[in-house]
Amino acid sequence: MHRAGFRILRKRTFSTCSMFTVGQEKFAIAWRRSPARQRRALPRHETYLIMTATLQVFIIVSVALFSIGLLAALSRRHAIFILIGIEMMLAAANLNFIAFWRFAPPPHPPTGVMIAIFSIAISAAEAAVGLAMVISVYRHFRTTNVDQYDQLKG
Repeated sequence: MHRAGFRILRKRTFSTCSMFTVGQEKFAIAWRRSPARQRRALPRHETYLIMTATLQVFIIVSVALFSIGLLAALSRRHAIFILIGIEMMLAAANLNFIAFWRFAPPPHPPTGVMIAIFSIAISAAEAAVGLAMVISVYRHFRTTNVDQYDQLKG
Protein backbone atom coordinates (compact mmCIF):
# COMPACT_ATOMS: atom_id res chain seq x y z
CA MET A 1 0.00 0.00 0.00
CA HIS A 2 1.43 3.38 -1.00
CA ARG A 3 0.35 6.58 0.64
CA ALA A 4 2.12 9.95 0.29
CA GLY A 5 5.58 8.53 -0.32
CA PHE A 6 5.29 5.82 2.35
CA ARG A 7 4.74 2.14 1.96
CA ILE A 8 3.91 -0.50 4.56
CA LEU A 9 6.25 -3.49 4.66
CA ARG A 10 6.67 -6.58 6.79
CA LYS A 11 9.14 -6.29 9.67
CA ARG A 12 12.73 -5.98 8.52
CA THR A 13 15.66 -3.94 9.67
CA PHE A 14 15.25 -0.36 8.56
CA SER A 15 17.47 2.56 9.37
CA THR A 16 14.57 4.98 9.22
CA CYS A 17 11.27 3.40 10.14
CA SER A 18 8.41 3.37 12.61
CA MET A 19 7.33 0.04 14.09
CA PHE A 20 3.71 -0.77 14.92
CA THR A 21 1.58 -3.86 15.56
CA VAL A 22 -1.81 -4.71 14.07
CA GLY A 23 -3.22 -7.78 15.79
CA GLN A 24 -0.38 -10.30 15.84
CA GLU A 25 1.34 -8.91 12.75
CA LYS A 26 4.24 -6.53 13.21
CA PHE A 27 4.68 -3.86 10.58
CA ALA A 28 7.10 -1.08 9.91
CA ILE A 29 6.52 2.10 8.00
CA ALA A 30 9.69 2.86 6.09
CA TRP A 31 10.17 5.83 3.88
CA ARG A 32 12.19 5.59 0.75
CA ARG A 33 14.88 8.11 0.05
CA SER A 34 16.12 9.07 -3.34
CA PRO A 35 19.17 7.03 -4.42
CA ALA A 36 21.39 10.10 -4.16
CA ARG A 37 20.57 10.50 -0.45
CA GLN A 38 21.05 6.87 0.56
CA ARG A 39 24.27 5.97 2.24
CA ARG A 40 26.30 3.44 0.39
CA ALA A 41 28.63 1.35 2.48
CA LEU A 42 31.84 0.20 0.87
CA PRO A 43 32.16 -3.56 0.57
CA ARG A 44 34.66 -4.92 3.07
CA HIS A 45 36.31 -7.34 0.64
CA GLU A 46 37.42 -4.68 -1.83
CA THR A 47 40.45 -2.48 -1.29
CA TYR A 48 40.42 1.12 -2.42
CA LEU A 49 43.46 3.27 -2.96
CA ILE A 50 43.25 6.61 -1.21
CA MET A 51 45.29 9.47 -2.56
CA THR A 52 46.82 11.56 0.17
CA ALA A 53 47.44 15.20 -0.52
CA THR A 54 51.07 16.18 -0.17
CA LEU A 55 52.69 19.58 0.04
CA GLN A 56 53.62 19.39 -3.64
CA VAL A 57 49.95 19.02 -4.63
CA PHE A 58 49.01 22.12 -2.65
CA ILE A 59 51.89 24.10 -4.13
CA ILE A 60 50.96 23.08 -7.69
CA VAL A 61 47.32 24.07 -7.13
CA SER A 62 48.42 27.34 -5.55
CA VAL A 63 50.78 28.17 -8.42
CA ALA A 64 48.04 27.40 -10.95
CA LEU A 65 45.54 29.56 -9.06
CA PHE A 66 48.03 32.41 -8.74
CA SER A 67 48.92 32.19 -12.44
CA ILE A 68 45.28 32.32 -13.50
CA GLY A 69 44.70 35.30 -11.20
CA LEU A 70 47.77 37.09 -12.54
CA LEU A 71 46.66 36.45 -16.11
CA ALA A 72 43.18 37.76 -15.31
CA ALA A 73 44.55 40.87 -13.60
CA LEU A 74 47.01 41.76 -16.35
CA SER A 75 45.14 40.83 -19.51
CA ARG A 76 41.61 42.07 -18.80
CA ARG A 77 40.34 45.53 -19.59
CA HIS A 78 37.38 45.61 -17.21
CA ALA A 79 37.87 46.63 -13.61
CA ILE A 80 35.64 43.84 -12.23
CA PHE A 81 37.77 41.14 -13.85
CA ILE A 82 40.92 42.78 -12.53
CA LEU A 83 39.47 42.67 -9.01
CA ILE A 84 38.54 39.01 -9.49
CA GLY A 85 42.12 38.26 -10.57
CA ILE A 86 43.51 39.98 -7.48
CA GLU A 87 41.16 37.95 -5.28
CA MET A 88 42.35 34.74 -6.94
CA MET A 89 45.96 35.66 -6.22
CA LEU A 90 45.09 36.31 -2.57
CA ALA A 91 43.33 32.93 -2.39
CA ALA A 92 46.49 31.26 -3.74
CA ALA A 93 48.56 32.97 -1.04
CA ASN A 94 46.09 31.80 1.63
CA LEU A 95 46.33 28.25 0.29
CA ASN A 96 50.11 28.44 0.64
CA PHE A 97 49.85 29.69 4.23
CA ILE A 98 47.53 26.84 5.19
CA ALA A 99 49.58 24.20 3.32
CA PHE A 100 52.87 25.16 4.90
CA TRP A 101 51.22 25.32 8.32
CA ARG A 102 49.67 21.87 7.81
CA PHE A 103 52.93 20.19 6.80
CA ALA A 104 55.07 21.83 9.49
CA PRO A 105 56.69 19.66 12.20
CA PRO A 106 54.12 18.39 14.76
CA PRO A 107 54.30 20.91 17.64
CA HIS A 108 53.37 23.92 15.53
CA PRO A 109 51.31 26.96 16.53
CA PRO A 110 48.43 27.93 14.22
CA THR A 111 50.26 30.88 12.69
CA GLY A 112 49.39 29.87 9.12
CA VAL A 113 45.70 29.78 9.95
CA MET A 114 45.84 33.12 11.74
CA ILE A 115 47.64 34.76 8.82
CA ALA A 116 45.12 33.25 6.37
CA ILE A 117 42.13 34.49 8.39
CA PHE A 118 43.68 37.96 8.65
CA SER A 119 44.36 37.90 4.90
CA ILE A 120 40.74 36.90 4.18
CA ALA A 121 39.52 39.85 6.25
CA ILE A 122 41.87 42.22 4.42
CA SER A 123 40.81 40.86 1.02
CA ALA A 124 37.12 41.28 1.92
CA ALA A 125 37.76 44.91 2.80
CA GLU A 126 39.78 45.35 -0.39
CA ALA A 127 36.95 43.89 -2.46
CA ALA A 128 34.40 46.19 -0.84
CA VAL A 129 36.51 49.32 -1.38
CA GLY A 130 37.45 48.25 -4.91
CA LEU A 131 33.84 47.63 -5.90
CA ALA A 132 32.79 50.95 -4.39
CA MET A 133 35.46 52.70 -6.46
CA VAL A 134 34.38 50.85 -9.62
CA ILE A 135 30.75 51.82 -9.04
CA SER A 136 31.58 55.48 -8.47
CA VAL A 137 33.79 55.64 -11.58
CA TYR A 138 31.11 53.80 -13.58
CA ARG A 139 28.55 56.44 -12.61
CA HIS A 140 30.80 59.14 -14.05
CA PHE A 141 32.20 57.44 -17.19
CA ARG A 142 29.41 54.85 -17.84
CA THR A 143 32.00 52.12 -18.49
CA THR A 144 34.20 49.71 -16.54
CA ASN A 145 36.89 49.66 -19.22
CA VAL A 146 40.12 50.73 -17.52
CA ASP A 147 41.61 52.11 -20.76
CA GLN A 148 39.11 54.95 -20.66
CA TYR A 149 40.04 55.96 -17.09
CA ASP A 150 42.97 58.11 -18.30
CA GLN A 151 40.85 61.23 -17.82
CA LEU A 152 40.93 60.93 -14.02
CA LYS A 153 42.59 63.95 -12.48
CA GLY A 154 43.31 64.56 -8.80
